[in-house]
This record gives sequence, structure tokens and C-alpha cells, in this order.
Amino acid sequence: MRVGVRSLGLAMLIAVLAMPLEAQQLYVYPGKGQTPEQQAKDTQECQGWAVSQAGTPYPSGEQPSGGVLRGAAGGAMIGVVGGAIGGDAGQGAAIGAATGALFGGIRQHRQRQQQYNQQQYQADAYNRALAACLQGRGYTVN
Repeated sequence: MRVGVRSLGLAMLIAVLAMPLEAQQLYVYPGKGQTPEQQAKDTQECQGWAVSQAGTPYPSGEQPSGGVLRGAAGGAMIGVVGGAIGGDAGQGAAIGAATGALFGGIRQHRQRQQQYNQQQYQADAYNRALAACLQGRGYTVN
């Protein structure tokens, strides 16, 4: 029964950690009869301006990694000591590894959530700046 609970917990943790980024799409309509060429030129110039105001919309960054494995290794070492005191170092190591993996996964999830929030904030700021520039040039932006 212990194995089933551990497997379920690990499966739930993996599902939570797989978090996609959502990108907001802007729809731009030429409100003053701009040609597709003019719209492309204005969009390119406004993208440059938006980056200068708000930064790159989706900065590439290193994803946190190794939290589960690092936590499992640390937990196993602590579990061996605790298990040795209790008379069963192997069982202590297994329990420590499972607990360490869980806490390592939680820490990794928090780091990913913070990174996700920062990327969403950055993308929103960029999209607001881009929309403001395009609206200033006579486009309708939704």
C-alpha cells in the first residue's frame, strides 16, 4: 500500500510541474487604411519600441532542474542515519528518499511558478507597450 501512495503522489507532482506558458495574441486591424506593407513596418518599429520600454516579452532562462533527484539523495542520506538508529537503515533510506524527492519537487515547482509569473508579467508589459504604440499609429488592437 505504501508503494501505491508514493506512486500516486509522484504522479500528481509530475502533473503539477508540467506547466505550459500561455501567450496572449494581439489582433491588429489597420484603422486608417494602412497597407499590409505599412502595417508590417509599423509593427516592426513598435516591437522595437516595446522592447525598449518593457524588455523582451519571453526572456529565455534556465529552467530549474534536479530538485526531485537532489531532494531524494539528501533525504536518503538523512534516512540512512535515522533508519540506522531505528535498526533498519534500508527502510530509513527509502523513506528519506521519498520524502526528500517530494520536498525537492515542491521546491522546484515553486521556482518554476515564480519564473512563470515573471515571464507572464514581462509578456503583459510588452503587449501593453506594443498595443499602445500601434494604437498611436492608427491601428485598432484587441
